[in-house]
Amino acid sequence: MTETGVVAIVTSCIAGGALIVGAYIKRPPKSVPAPPIPPGPIEQNFGFTAQEAYSRVEVDREGGTKAIRGWKGIRLRQGTVMAQIPGRLWVDTPGGTIKSDPRLVTHTDLGKNISLVIRKKTATECDYAVEITGYLTGDDPSLDYEIEVNYSKVVLMTKNEVQASYASASFKFDYHSFDVEYPIESLDLEVIFPQGFAVTAYGGVFQGRTENLDAQEFQRVQKGFTRNNRGGRFSIKKPAIGFRYFIYWSFSD
Repeated sequence: MTETGVVAIVTSCIAGGALIVGAYIKRPPKSVPAPPIPPGPIEQNFGFTAQEAYSRVEVDREGGTKAIRGWKGIRLRQGTVMAQIPGRLWVDTPGGTIKSDPRLVTHTDLGKNISLVIRKKTATECDYAVEITGYLTGDDPSLDYEIEVNYSKVVLMTKNEVQASYASASFKFDYHSFDVEYPIESLDLEVIFPQGFAVTAYGGVFQGRTENLDAQEFQRVQKGFTRNNRGGRFSIKKPAIGFRYFIYWSFSD
């Protein structure tokens, strides 16, 4: 599993961080948890919003991945300033590592220096921040930026490997996820496997940073999931703060 990054907006991951691993419950729980707080005054407390967040993972034949994470339309409320946007990456797949430091691929030209700084890094975790010299303010145009990071062996590539590695896990699949911690209008996740892999992808929603499935929220957003012969895509409108949206997959025999 891996989790890739967050702006003070969203945390994302594959587990199982850039991908995440867990167990598929085919039937919804008997009791449905209370829905999240709807958009409204709570979102105003953050001082900013983003129009879109996206995360695209390309898997190679050795289980390595290239992850592209991006945010569009970050706007601050008048009277609010921001010096940095923190992010976090992590890997939870057995034997998986962060292969390269995250790098800032592109960003909006605001006439200010914008850079990515590594705060703390191990083989499986990385805390970083996108820093804005002179601060991002409510008077600035909206900010877009994109980050790229490479992982090694974060996706188990056979059914036998998955079953053996997650025999005692609560959620028994690798997955690619995004934790919504700040207000965004839309979220787009995509996982792409090499040609020729017999893989079937699914969408899902966990409650917070857990592997507890939320049937009610998934019912609201499930039409945004589409499957293809190389993986799948999950487009979520108005993702709710406090949920982890994800794509997971299984291999044929």
